[in-house]
Amino acid sequence: MVNKENAGDLGHFEVEGISYKPEGSIKGIEAKINDENLKEFLNCASICNESKLLVKEDGSVKISGLPTEAALKVLVEKVGIIDKNFKRNA
Repeated sequence: MVNKENAGDLGHFEVEGISYKPEGSIKGIEAKINDENLKEFLNCASICNESKLLVKEDGSVKISGLPTEAALKVLVEKVGIIDKNFKRNA
């Protein structure tokens, strides 16, 4: 994440999880969630994204689309920008 006042000052977040399942946390994001640059990045990653996350019968998640776009979709899901088309098992 780029600092608005100092473009050379980058932030770092540790993202938990090892699959396309939108589970796990993003350490340290709570303190920066209102940052305008971060909001803009997350909105772009959500809106400008043609991938889909699909839940299989065994609970695993399959992707449709490019792997990088799917990873970004998982990231924004973890932050709380929910894709209404992603069907979760209840």
